[in-house]
Amino acid sequence: MLKERLLERFSPDALDDAVRQKQDQFAGLLTEEAALRVLAHEAGFIQPPDDVAYAPLQSAQPGQLLSARVRVLAVFAPKRFATAERSGRLCKIRVADSSLSADVVLWNSDVDFASTLCRNDVLLLKDVSVKVLQPLELHCRLSSELRVVSATDADAALPTASVPQRRLDELSEGTEADVVARLAEKQPLKEFQRQGKTGYLSKIKLSDGTADLWAACWDENAHAAQKLSVGDAVKLEGAVLKNGELSVSWSGRLCPAPVDHGLGAVAETPCKSLADLDGSDAVVDVRVDKVVDAQRVHKCRSCGSKSPEKKAVCVCGSEDFSSLTYASLELSDASGRFRGVLFDAAAVAFLGAKAGTDLNLLSQLKRDYLAGKNVKLLAYAKSGRTGQKEIVGKAVLS
Repeated sequence: MLKERLLERFSPDALDDAVRQKQDQFAGLLTEEAALRVLAHEAGFIQPPDDVAYAPLQSAQPGQLLSARVRVLAVFAPKRFATAERSGRLCKIRVADSSLSADVVLWNSDVDFASTLCRNDVLLLKDVSVKVLQPLELHCRLSSELRVVSATDADAALPTASVPQRRLDELSEGTEADVVARLAEKQPLKEFQRQGKTGYLSKIKLSDGTADLWAACWDENAHAAQKLSVGDAVKLEGAVLKNGELSVSWSGRLCPAPVDHGLGAVAETPCKSLADLDGSDAVVDVRVDKVVDAQRVHKCRSCGSKSPEKKAVCVCGSEDFSSLTYASLELSDASGRFRGVLFDAAAVAFLGAKAGTDLNLLSQLKRDYLAGKNVKLLAYAKSGRTGQKEIVGKAVLS
């Protein structure tokens, strides 16, 4: 057992701490078992047997158990599946050696291992099953083993991924690229139906010092995006710029906490009182005096009419709607009392709302509980419709 082997090197408390740190490094995407595997790999406990015969991918035969030394070209986003017999998760990894490329399919708990892989890693495959020949598809079994190893001179013959890494200001429309940036803002998770299946979308705003761009993260990538916090470093693999917005679908991947991201330290955000807050971002430590209301509003892009319920067609005939989530509050600190508003992800985080929740009802149920709470916000000030100062919270920090 991995845990018993690791306890030869770690004390029980130190091992628990190492597992938590490894899970935090991957933004909570690793199970305990997957974190133990990563620690075991790093400690050198999992070694390939000396007598394994590694074969070229081109030699694969139907039904064969194959072992090969390959390079990782791409890791696709995990997917969930459900059949009459079973349900679970799967993830595809595209690999290649000097003879051929192949997709390796990982199932359920092995999917967590995929989240630790990076593009161009050298990977040892042991006893993977040859499922399909053209194009070559390999499946992991209970007896299969996958291990990342350090590249040697001999691995120079392995092909490398052709997807470039670009700064945000270098991206061109329709071109696939990897990008590394920090999370500047995120919107709440949205659920939708498409061809009888449930899908998910999360939009995040990225900044790398050269430009700011919104990215649409779909399905499992959307769930991963929701676990990020403002200021976190993130890598998007296989992102495509479409109509001025990045898209990360099933063929791309969101990677939290990328190693050697080169983004530098997060800029120090000043702390201010509510009275001193102006149009620039600052951290404020405030008391919630009152929760006024909260709503999810749908607005027609054509005529501007608003409705708490989403309509298929507006009274003006348009089918184009945008949605806005807000929570209206009264906030105070030692400098004074002001009206405040939280939008989208900040409102959802403050209320602790889940997808599909009636925010107005939730705000009424939690009104007494939230009144008197102290919260730390990333915020700025603007002039409201009445001309009075209004505090706009961009993110709930604590």
